[in-house]
Amino acid sequence: SLLQFQMNGLHEITAMFVFSPFRHHPFASHVAAFYFLTGYRHIPFPLENPKILRNHLERTRNHIAEICDLAPDTIKHIRPPYGAFTRKTLALLESWGYIVIMWNNIPQHWMQPVSWTTRQVFDEAIPGSIIVLHDGHGHGRKVAPIIDTIIPGLKDREFNFIKVEDMERRR
Repeated sequence: SLLQFQMNGLHEITAMFVFSPFRHHPFASHVAAFYFLTGYRHIPFPLENPKILRNHLERTRNHIAEICDLAPDTIKHIRPPYGAFTRKTLALLESWGYIVIMWNNIPQHWMQPVSWTTRQVFDEAIPGSIIVLHDGHGHGRKVAPIIDTIIPGLKDREFNFIKVEDMERRR
């Protein structure tokens, strides 16, 4: 994770981090980034009891806010684990003040060579793409070289990197 953060700084983009299930990252207090929530246990939201889900989301949000010295209400974007949600889940999340963010580019980099992953990212990149890479469970070794390849490659293809909140304003 630290290498990934340094590389993002090198490439002058805004990094987006997901902490879930939340574990203390040694560099978390130094990250000036944009956070997504996925819940404390990374269980599909429709399978969670709504009271438990809300408690886990608040717990995760407060933990991130404390470690990163942020106001909890600034952490409002949420990525449903596995992309699973229902109308009821969406309505609950919105009533709790969350904004649901989905992605369109999630290569299975933990199961394939880096070259396959970078090809997938480039082939599937379109304006407005949100790319998800997983750093947990030992996947970070591959994420750093993937980032070091895709960021310059996407810039060469004239893509710009912006925050999701800026994407929302452009709609």
